[in-house]
Amino acid sequence: MKLPRAPAAGLRLATPRAWQRCAFEACALVDDGVELMWQAWPAGTAAAPAPDAALVTTGLAYDRLGRALRATATGLETLPLAEQAPALTIAAPPRWTPLPHTPLAGCGAGAPADAPAPAAPGALATAAPDLLWVAEPSAARVWRYDLWARRYLGFHTLPGAPVALCSASDDAVLALLRATDGSGGLALLRACNPPQILPWPATLREPSALARAADGRLWALLAGGTPQARVVALGSLPALAEGLSFAAPGARALALGAALRDTPANAQQGQPAERLFAATAPGAPWPVFTLDGAADRPVIAPGWDGGAIATAPDGRVGHVAQVQGQPELRFAAPTRLARATQGRVLSFRFDSEQPGAAWGRVWLEACIAPNTQLRLRCLVTDDDSPAFSEAPRTPPANFAAAPADDGHHPPLPELDVLLALHEQPSRPCIASPASGLRPGRAGWRPARPGHQWLQSWVGHGGPAFEGNERSLGRYLWLEVELLGDGLRSPVLRAVEVEQPGHAWLQQLPALFSREAQAANFLRRYLAGPADLLGDLGLDAATRHHLLAPGHAPAEMLGWLAALLGLALQPAWGERARRELIAEAGAMAPRHGTPEVLRRIVEILAGVPVLLLEDFRLRHPGVVGGTASPAVSSALGGGLRLGAALLPPAEATGAVVETVETGAWRFTLLLQGEVGSALQAMLVDAVERFKPAHTAFRLCALESGLRVGRGLHLDVAALVGPDSGLPLPVLGGTRLGRDAVLGRSAGEAGGGAAC
Repeated sequence: MKLPRAPAAGLRLATPRAWQRCAFEACALVDDGVELMWQAWPAGTAAAPAPDAALVTTGLAYDRLGRALRATATGLETLPLAEQAPALTIAAPPRWTPLPHTPLAGCGAGAPADAPAPAAPGALATAAPDLLWVAEPSAARVWRYDLWARRYLGFHTLPGAPVALCSASDDAVLALLRATDGSGGLALLRACNPPQILPWPATLREPSALARAADGRLWALLAGGTPQARVVALGSLPALAEGLSFAAPGARALALGAALRDTPANAQQGQPAERLFAATAPGAPWPVFTLDGAADRPVIAPGWDGGAIATAPDGRVGHVAQVQGQPELRFAAPTRLARATQGRVLSFRFDSEQPGAAWGRVWLEACIAPNTQLRLRCLVTDDDSPAFSEAPRTPPANFAAAPADDGHHPPLPELDVLLALHEQPSRPCIASPASGLRPGRAGWRPARPGHQWLQSWVGHGGPAFEGNERSLGRYLWLEVELLGDGLRSPVLRAVEVEQPGHAWLQQLPALFSREAQAANFLRRYLAGPADLLGDLGLDAATRHHLLAPGHAPAEMLGWLAALLGLALQPAWGERARRELIAEAGAMAPRHGTPEVLRRIVEILAGVPVLLLEDFRLRHPGVVGGTASPAVSSALGGGLRLGAALLPPAEATGAVVETVETGAWRFTLLLQGEVGSALQAMLVDAVERFKPAHTAFRLCALESGLRVGRGLHLDVAALVGPDSGLPLPVLGGTRLGRDAVLGRSAGEAGGGAAC
């Protein structure tokens, strides 16, 4: 008997653009998922302090080594990391103060001898390679220091108070200016060049903070520290214009950092999503916004002293906390949120384009936390007349305003029909019996990590009122109800509807479908076995996937490897085992060759691998006489002219193993960070696959290149970009202006122009 195939999902609701066409009630849309809306402040936190509290202007920045720097009236200090915070690129060294102030001749405006440092330092910024910029708002100056040489370079005088600094490029920073009348300004600063004043929109007054996104867009905080504070998008240089704007009451500092969690969208792109962090007041949570202006989950800043915030090299937003009277570096962290216990999302109208169409199962991809639930209501109709009073299309609760209407919004149901739908009981969505899998056109589709597929049926146990007594109709609306316990929320990622549904009723005599009520009951009654046989038919039609390493279940990988004569170890990981099985056929004719062994180690290690055979290093070298195979070609360290040389082991009478002296030797260079456990696993794997007459060494290059060990010219040397040092021309180059002796152009504190 030929089993029927399960119908594929014909209609899908999953992208943020599609979700924005729905109607929401007490629900938030974060990235591409719907969840219950959180309250304004997390549970258990104190109320925000008064918005007119004094602003702390101490700056914060990170150098190229990942150290957190803060300027004080006495000098520059590096902040130690909090004990609970993971280390950055390089641990912070002991603090050093004060800043040396040896003037650098010929580089901008020199500071007076009696005032070599800012009296009241404010914002900080760093530029490549080791240039530190320190703002002094009270004197309308921005000072420059060379961190590498620890010396003073000069300062720029600006037409307004520099209230904020941010990096503009590798060798330039942007200074946000505020005049005494509240007007704003922007200056582009480069070492040894006069400040370049950029046009600033006249409507943007009282600027307080500035941040720059990875794509070059600028964001400004206006009226910081007041209830009227707002964040404004400025666009990219050089043309700045007021764009998207949203309120951030009480915000006094602004930073662009990475989202505190991985989302499906940025996981596919391989980079974290950027978020705007608006620091409000010590003890209060920080609101977080997407670059589209939607609110994200708030974060907390333990012990924040109310000063500046800055984005670390790894994307986290750091702040200074006072711990027992000493400053300490900490990072913004997520917190538990108080949420609504019930919310709804109403889909737009699904159109099957066929009157009287039969709808099948409804699949929901969701993350179900403990004590949370998803329930479903369905509305099916053939009526396509315009709605007399259409239900309002309310935006997500975390959106300040409804998304712009592009004219392509499918209609919502009549308001009175929707109210009648709410009075009827909803039905729970049950988990898929296939352990997080659902049928599709190409076979079983898994849910995203941490998610599962839930299923329900259109018309099953639906409310009995006119227009919804049956599961046949051209149009379908779905209303998903989210239920939580006040602290946890389910996250709904996608909704898919099978269309058309099963056709078993059409295969029975017409007597069974003559009456609409009986036909509707019988269609719902037959849906269970029809779906079961459809899924079995999908299994039968896609059984060849069991032989595909990329699709086979993890528990079948050992069986697949046995068919190819491979003995896989569970410690190798699922990804590596799948890749080894997939490439085993191509490797078999060349088993034991250097290229195959290199590829096996590369799959297991997950980093690029270079196999270096020792004969390429030209070790042996004997001129005249006879010598042992263990002779080295280093003159003075094993190479002699005209005489035999015995190894030290033979000279002392010890027995030298033939395998040790005559083995074919090679080295595996791992171009990445490899832990000790992984190295032990790789050694065991190489012993399994290498030829018996060979000996090897494993070398991880995460600690840098070493001449003779990890760096071999024309073999294992990777040539990167040059230092940027221009070639001097005799008679056309001036030392100190066009060229620098000993350091490349750009590494000197003032750059190439100094």
